[in-house]
Amino acid sequence: MRNDRVHWGRPLAAAMVLVLWVAVASFWVTEQVNRQEEQASFTSLAEEADKLARSIEERVDSDREKLTLLAEILAMGEEAPAEYLALYQDTGSFFSRLELLLPGDRVVTADGEEVSAAGRLSFAQEAARGAHVTDRETDLDGQSPVVRHYVPVVRQGQTAALLCGVIELGELAQELPYQPYGGQTAVYLIDGATGDFLVDTWHTGQQPGNIWALGSRPMAEGYNDAQLRQGLVNGESNFVVFRSQTTGEYLYFYYTPLAVNQWRVALSVPEHLVFARAQYVRSLLDRMLAAEGAAFLLYLCWMVYYIRRETREMERQGWEDALTGLYNRNRYQHDLPILAQEGRRELCCIFVDVNGLHELNNTQGHQTGDRMLQEVARQIRQDFGTQWSYRVGGDEFVIFAVDRDREEILRRTRTATRELERKGYYISAGVAWTPAPARDLAPLLQAAEQRMYEAKRSFYQNAAFDRRAR
Repeated sequence: MRNDRVHWGRPLAAAMVLVLWVAVASFWVTEQVNRQEEQASFTSLAEEADKLARSIEERVDSDREKLTLLAEILAMGEEAPAEYLALYQDTGSFFSRLELLLPGDRVVTADGEEVSAAGRLSFAQEAARGAHVTDRETDLDGQSPVVRHYVPVVRQGQTAALLCGVIELGELAQELPYQPYGGQTAVYLIDGATGDFLVDTWHTGQQPGNIWALGSRPMAEGYNDAQLRQGLVNGESNFVVFRSQTTGEYLYFYYTPLAVNQWRVALSVPEHLVFARAQYVRSLLDRMLAAEGAAFLLYLCWMVYYIRRETREMERQGWEDALTGLYNRNRYQHDLPILAQEGRRELCCIFVDVNGLHELNNTQGHQTGDRMLQEVARQIRQDFGTQWSYRVGGDEFVIFAVDRDREEILRRTRTATRELERKGYYISAGVAWTPAPARDLAPLLQAAEQRMYEAKRSFYQNAAFDRRAR
C-alpha cells in the first residue's frame, strides 16, 4: 500500500489541480465574453478611425507635394496662365480645381477669369501663413462651403502669388480614401476649435453644420456631453456612447485627432453593428471547450512525459557518459554480448585513444582537457553515429560498425583524424575486423587496441610530439 501511494500520489495531485484549473478557467472565460466583446468593439472603432485619419493625412500630404511642384513650375514664368490651371486642376486627391490668389486680393480661376475677392480673401494674411490648409470657409459664390489648400508661388525670394487647391466640402464625403466598416457607419470630419463639420455623412443632402448646434444627446451611463466637447477641443482619442435622436439606437462615437489644423475624425457606429460579433462569442466559447480538452490532453501527455522522463533519467545515469554524451563503460559491457550476435558478414572495431590528454590537463587545466574529449566525441558522432559508440576510459573510445564497407570505415577514420588535427587535437586509432556473428569478441578488441598502440607509438616518434622533449 505504501508503494501504491507513492506511485499514485503525484498523478492524483496533478488531477486535482487540473480539475480545479478547468473549473476556474470555465468561469473566467464565461466572464470574459462580455468584457472582451465590448473591448473588441471599442478597439475596432479606434482602428477604423485611425485608418481613416492616416489616409486623410496621406492625401493632404500628397496634395501638398503636387501643389508645391505646380507652384515651382508657375514660378518659372512671367505670369501664371489660366490654361495651366485648367490643365492640372483635376490632379489632386482632394482639391477639385485650382485658383491663383494674387496681390490686391484678386483671384485667377481655371476658366481664365480674374475676379476680386476683396472682403473674402486676404492675400497678405494667407501669404503670411505660407503653405497651409484653411478651415471651413465660403467659396467665391458666397454660398458653397470649401477648404483651401495654399502653396506660395515664390519669385526672386518674394511670394508673387498663392496657388490654391479648392476642396469643395460637398464632394469631400465621396472622396474619402477609406470607408470604415465597409461604409455602414457615419463619418465626420470636425474642426475641433469651432465644432464645424467639414464632412457629415449622417446628415446627407444638407450643408455641413456645427456639432454643438445639434444640442445635447441622451448619453449612456458614464458618459456626458462635457466629456465629448472637452475631448474634441483637446484633440484626444476617446469615445462616448449616446442614443440617436433619429433611430433611438445607441451609437458608439469614437473621435481622434488629425495632423491637419485642429481637425478631428469621428465615427458613430450603431449598436447592432458594433455587436455583430456573434461569431467571436461562439469562437470564445469554443476556445473554452478546447481549453478543457487541451487540459485533459496535457494531463495525459504529462503523465507519459513524467514516466518516460524518469525512465530516461535512470537509463541515462546508468548508460550515458556525462561528459561526452556517448555510452559509458557500463553500456559497453552490456552491449558486448549483443554485438557478438550482430551482423551477417563482419564486425569492425575502432579503438581510439586521445593523444596528449594528460599533458593538456597538466598545462591548461582539466576544463581544456574536457573540451578536447567533447570535441572527439562530437566527431565520433558525426562520422560513426552513437548506436555503438562508447567512452570506455579517461581518454579511450571504442566504436563498432556492423556489416560496413572496409574502405568506408577507413575513410571515415581518416576524416575524423584530419578534422580533429585541424582543430589542434590528435588521436590514435586502431581498426580491426572479425567475421560476424562472432563467438568471442576478445580477439577483435585486442587486435584493434594493439593497432591503436602502434599508431600511438608512431605519433610520439614525431619529434614535434615526443614526450621526452617536453
